[in-house]
Amino acid sequence: MVNLSLDAAGGRLFAVDSHEGRLYVFNTADGSILAQVPIGPGALDVIWNPVRDEAYVTWYGINSQLRDGTGGITVVNTKDYSVTRDLAVKTFPSNLSLDESGQVLFASVSEPSNDQHPDYAPGTIGSVIRLDLAILGDLMAAKTP
Repeated sequence: MVNLSLDAAGGRLFAVDSHEGRLYVFNTADGSILAQVPIGPGALDVIWNPVRDEAYVTWYGINSQLRDGTGGITVVNTKDYSVTRDLAVKTFPSNLSLDESGQVLFASVSEPSNDQHPDYAPGTIGSVIRLDLAILGDLMAAKTP
């Protein structure tokens, strides 16, 4: 497991296994697995949002076999552990943070250091992206029949 996020009130621990590309949800009382959610290669960080009852997981899209991937952020409904959205983020979204309202998600984005990667550009630096979750939720609702 590489990163964790705790739902203390609900007794759940969200944990990312980067080797398996999965989000695990553990019961904090007895350690049992409540859910396993496939994320994809290079799953990295997780943050649980109690305001929206969602978890956000970053992934690189690369592993030892896949070297040219680009990443994304997966949105998981933590009521039923279904994936509600995959957001493509070029190239490597890494760490996550939420604002105090639980309506804005920040993600750091790393640039490829391997000069063989298609997105490599010498001298580039990482950045931070800001996602308004209320707008994202409205967009998702608009697509639901």
